[in-house]
Amino acid sequence: MFITFVDYSDASTRALREIGKVAEKYNPFIGFMWADNDKYQEKRKALGILHDEVPAMAFNMQDQRILPYPLKGKMLRDELMTWFDDVHKGKIQAQPMTQRREANDTLLAELLNNTTPVERDNWTECTHQEGFDSYLFLYTSAAELQH
Repeated sequence: MFITFVDYSDASTRALREIGKVAEKYNPFIGFMWADNDKYQEKRKALGILHDEVPAMAFNMQDQRILPYPLKGKMLRDELMTWFDDVHKGKIQAQPMTQRREANDTLLAELLNNTTPVERDNWTECTHQEGFDSYLFLYTSAAELQH
C-alpha cells in the first residue's frame, strides 16, 4: 500500500491530486491511501519518513518492507510516475522495517555526517576500538515522562 500523510494545506491537496494521476496506472496493483498527519504522525517514522514535512509518502509493503518517497522529490505527476516506474522495475528497492535505515535525504544526514550507526550484531567491533569514543543515544517518540 502507498500512504500519503497530509494536512489541510494547499500543498497536500496538490499532492493528492498528483497521486491520483499515478493511481490511474498503478491502482490495480497498489492500494493508495491517505492519512491525517496530525492523527497518525507517529506512524511516519516506522515507514522510514525521517522528516517532519507534509505531505509525506511511503510504501508499506505486505512483506514488512518500506520505501519512503524522497524528501527532495517533487510531488508532480511526471516525477512521481518516474519514481513509481523505477520501484516497479526494481531500480529502487524497499527495505525491511527492521533494517537500519540510512539518514539519506534528511536534515539528519547533515547532523550525523561523521557517525557510524551501530546495531546489535556489530556493537562490539564498532564500540571497542582503541582511539575512538562511543556515545549511545536512545530515542523514542512513544515514551512518557514519569515523575
